[in-house]
Amino acid sequence: TGWTRADAQPRAFMLDPSGHFLLCAGVKTGRLTPYRIDQQNGTLSELESVMCGRVPMWVLITELVRV
Repeated sequence: TGWTRADAQPRAFMLDPSGHFLLCAGVKTGRLTPYRIDQQNGTLSELESVMCGRVPMWVLITELVRV
């Protein structure tokens, strides 16, 4: 409940399978920003963003399998 800042022109979003994190990519900034989701009230806490390439169009979370 409330507002959370996002990178310019946020287009791609993805929730992690556990429901604890939201990832958002900004098309104009080329940055991927993870947010921690508060499990009590749903508020988002911005974590450190990283460059992810020019004009990101989607976010995909895959399972890491260790062999």
